[in-house]
Amino acid sequence: MCILTLVERKHLKNMVHVRLLVMMHILIIYSTFGAVRRPINIRVLEGNSCDTPQVIGGKCMNISLCDPAFVHSIAYQEHTPVCQQNAFYRVICCQPFLDFCENSKQFQIMHGIEAEPGMFPHLARLGLKSEEDGIAWTCSANIISERFLLTAAHCNPVNIAGLGCAESMQCDQQNTVKSFISNPKYKTSFKYHDIALVELEQNIRFNKRVLPICPYISKTDLHESEDLVIAGWGATESHFQSPRLMFATVRTVLQNDCKDHYASLLKASPNKKLHQGITDEMYCAQGALVDNVTEYIDACSGDSGGPLQTKQNNNLYLIGVISTGFGCGSSSPGLYTRVASYFGWIKETVSATRDN
Repeated sequence: MCILTLVERKHLKNMVHVRLLVMMHILIIYSTFGAVRRPINIRVLEGNSCDTPQVIGGKCMNISLCDPAFVHSIAYQEHTPVCQQNAFYRVICCQPFLDFCENSKQFQIMHGIEAEPGMFPHLARLGLKSEEDGIAWTCSANIISERFLLTAAHCNPVNIAGLGCAESMQCDQQNTVKSFISNPKYKTSFKYHDIALVELEQNIRFNKRVLPICPYISKTDLHESEDLVIAGWGATESHFQSPRLMFATVRTVLQNDCKDHYASLLKASPNKKLHQGITDEMYCAQGALVDNVTEYIDACSGDSGGPLQTKQNNNLYLIGVISTGFGCGSSSPGLYTRVASYFGWIKETVSATRDN
């Protein structure tokens, strides 16, 4: 017979307790991330860069340090991108929120140029689909993640999104709109805070023609000499709506100059929708005066929700969402909702939606 002392019994009890805790942690890890979802073990050390079918240009890091929004997005995938793991420690191929993009009244483009195939893979179309009339495309939007688009709040209502539509009226992918989330400060009777998130029912299938765009998160105006690009399917000078994606070059109008211009304009022609004048949440831009025409390159009807974008370090960045103006192709700067002013709201809303 083996007789244990009181100290030995206490030690044995502690060992059993520790083993139970270990088993509980193992069960939690596998139930959350993975026995069912097969991991892709890419055998890359913590801190090194990594690439997987789901993640391009990621970084290997402990799952506890990875952005919660990204962790939620991979938790439901069939394959989890794992760099290293054991029963107590998991290192995954992680990306900061929205960084996947780096790998990759309604308004229209006046005096624009037809876009080449795949030139703007982040650009989507929004519309209303019915059994009687088919799809009526009404707005544009910008892909910012695998499930979300960014557009103008005044584009609501919509119930269908088209992706990869650049070359014709047909789109490579169609996705049902699950929810349209306008910024809480937006009011339909005014032209302020004109920005919204569109949540899709299904994850987007990324390819060379369908990719997200990076938000430009600096609130500083770009230099007046720097070319910016607007794009959309809106009306042109010769058609009510362009059958093909068009783009045009515009340049920044500095905030103070824009405020002064609209202050004079609104004094002469008051507009209740712009009763506060130009605010810091808006971005102003204007195209060149077209030769032999008394119109400026501009966004107009049908382009709403589309991008004002810049190219830096071989990546496109979304500066603004096409919102409003004072007439198509007029001498007044076009008004865009400044994405940087709403980046915190965008990130919080997407993360909160994924948590539900």
